[in-house]
Amino acid sequence: MLVDATDYSIIHEKKSNRTCGAHGCAPNPVACPGGGGQDALWQRNCTLVYFAPEDGVAKHVLQRLEAATRSITFMTFSCTADDISEAIIAKIKAGLAVRGVFESQNAGGSGADFKRLKQGGVDVLEDGNCYILHHKAIVIDERTVITGSYNFTSSAERDSDESLMIVDAPNLARSYLDEFQRVYAQAQAPTRCR
Repeated sequence: MLVDATDYSIIHEKKSNRTCGAHGCAPNPVACPGGGGQDALWQRNCTLVYFAPEDGVAKHVLQRLEAATRSITFMTFSCTADDISEAIIAKIKAGLAVRGVFESQNAGGSGADFKRLKQGGVDVLEDGNCYILHHKAIVIDERTVITGSYNFTSSAERDSDESLMIVDAPNLARSYLDEFQRVYAQAQAPTRCR
């Protein structure tokens, strides 16, 4: 997918007191539409960038999950962050469509939330490929993508240098949902490994 950066406002809220993007710089950070605040200059597409451990990345993921109104779709290498899993389960209980795929080698690992999510009613499967599912992505309401090196784990939150982007762009979300469909179909009919 080719991303035309002129359509994006890229914001890192923590690193400076000035926000710069496709429309110049603003003196204070602004939020993407749908992210808790709006600014008329930043309406097209928006990317928020966070770094762990210094930015407290989990709270930004939780804010987006809690704001979901229609659907949550995820692919994850690992998820041991109980607060993130509980937020996802709460959305199932609220009637949202939630589907996910977990790396099979980590689904039963120490502290893994695969079983918790499944028991909470989430349509979650173990991946069906012969290699590692290394995605770390959540798509919310078919328009917002959360992705980066950040695993949805407490150790990623406090013990690792990680990055995470929250991108408000329906076209990008569509690409991630297409990849999810491929991964989900493979999880339903796993590849025979040699």
